[in-house]
Amino acid sequence: MFVVLAATLAASGCGGPTEIKANSNTIPATVTTFALNGPAAVHPSALALVSTPRAVRMTADYQFDIAVDLDASGAARLIPVDRVASGAILPPSRVVGMQKLDKPFDDITRAPDGGYVNRADLPIAVGDVGVIQSLNHPYCANVFYVAQNIYAKFVVDAIDPVNRSVRLRLVVDPNCGFRGLETGTLPSR
Repeated sequence: MFVVLAATLAASGCGGPTEIKANSNTIPATVTTFALNGPAAVHPSALALVSTPRAVRMTADYQFDIAVDLDASGAARLIPVDRVASGAILPPSRVVGMQKLDKPFDDITRAPDGGYVNRADLPIAVGDVGVIQSLNHPYCANVFYVAQNIYAKFVVDAIDPVNRSVRLRLVVDPNCGFRGLETGTLPSR
């Protein structure tokens, strides 16, 4: 019995038959969102990473990952959902972390293991590149997965202070717990 268990564990650690595999390719998207403060409520001011990355209007169910805002001078920032929503509405484990990276967007093929700043706004400028870690994502809670986190990379393509909008180019790994960020590929880890 011990030999069979040891062989099974060894096989699963090396990509064996019990290894969890991704079932969806990464998703590239270009999304324009509008400032949280300013435009009419009919404009989307938040970004939902899955199932398809898209701009969404903010509603009381907080089904988004980050919101976008511009101040009076036109400076933009990304705001995680856990900073916008009340703690009474979101579970304490629902946290979004972000970080900027000093490398080209296309060179980021895997989300980093650490370095995310949780529960904090991220100031952005045109050309900034970064990653998002959405912990305990509601999408993952609806399916059985050991890891319930979603990862994405982004680059800021445009900030329009007149229209109070921000355009982001993204690649999202919709596979819960996987960190692959190569455009249109099936992640292996």
